[in-house]
Amino acid sequence: MKLFLKHKQINFSNLLALLTLSISINASAQQLADCSGIPAADVPATLDCLDANYEILDKDLNQTYKQLMSTLPEDQKKSLREEQRKWIKKKSSCKNKDETPRGYAAQRYCEVDETQKRLLILKKIGK
Repeated sequence: MKLFLKHKQINFSNLLALLTLSISINASAQQLADCSGIPAADVPATLDCLDANYEILDKDLNQTYKQLMSTLPEDQKKSLREEQRKWIKKKSSCKNKDETPRGYAAQRYCEVDETQKRLLILKKIGK
């Protein structure tokens, strides 16, 4: 099956490979699950894996953001808050009109990827 993700046509198996590569390069403080070993036909297991990884990353991102906000001067807090709002809007572009389980998996992959990227940015700011 082919999916459309950000105007690119990709194979569902390649989606899992991209997710694994992204996770291995940008691992969170907590261990994320390796979703690459799940057969492409097992969409429920893929969704479970993606959802679990998203929850870990989202929690880490929120903690990192709150920690940054508690240490920055007021002018930098305002700037970071504006950047975060822009990022939230960008992440909402992951919304997939395909309401099938595969469509949801593509959406969740996009959300995992965007959250990982934002987390890395926030952690760099905090250094």
